[in-house]
Amino acid sequence: MAAVGAGAGLQGTALGGQIMACRLRNYGELFYTSPKAVFDGSAPIRGGVPVLFPQFADAGRLPKHGLVRTREWTVAAGNDDSEFRADFKLGPNADPRWPGQAEITVLGEADEDSLEITLTIKNVGTDSVWWTGGLHPYFSTTALTASWVDGLSGRWMTDRIARRKLELPKDTPLAFDGREIEVLVHDSEDLTLVQPGRTLELSSEGFAEWMIWNPGEAGAAKIGDLPPEDWQRFVCVEPVCVSRPITLDPGEEFEGRLTISVL
Repeated sequence: MAAVGAGAGLQGTALGGQIMACRLRNYGELFYTSPKAVFDGSAPIRGGVPVLFPQFADAGRLPKHGLVRTREWTVAAGNDDSEFRADFKLGPNADPRWPGQAEITVLGEADEDSLEITLTIKNVGTDSVWWTGGLHPYFSTTALTASWVDGLSGRWMTDRIARRKLELPKDTPLAFDGREIEVLVHDSEDLTLVQPGRTLELSSEGFAEWMIWNPGEAGAAKIGDLPPEDWQRFVCVEPVCVSRPITLDPGEEFEGRLTISVL
């Protein structure tokens, strides 16, 4: 599964229809990929921007994060280092626990200072379907404990590790201290990911929420396709639909967009 777009810009793979890399001016590489990631379809790729569909995490009877991360997608022939498109059709026989039919498209469009990723899901079956999921970008970090997410004070959030409401005092960022973090932000307002010497603005359209996740030092030691020390090298800030499943009637389409901009 050769990468598409061999230049310094946007790269992706047919496995999972996944954007894997994108270098932006005055920033460098956006995404982390584990050196222990597998690309043979036996497991999802650890890194890049996985697509989660039709189930987020283990919130249902399907495999974790759904059915499309280990499938071969159709990659558009015209892709280059500024555009990546992949398409996949999930048929009625993919899994008896989710008998719907959906056409899924991932479109990434990059320029020197930004990347826009659009996820389109269309119900092409004869019955209504419901789903949860979204995009799962692994943002590259040089030192996670020196990084933080800004713009969260005063917003409704759930700490899914502690299973309680999370409130941040005014002007207080969400910081990382080496423990596992899994925070669901119950809105889709903009966020800022700040690292030493570089900052990203993250904007979302169509998606309902954000998920912020890192396994922490102890959690990373239990993940087989992740070097234990690499918990410091990424954070996932994910535009998702989790709390309320999305229902699509026959012929209906969902479109969600993530815009990543260098500040």
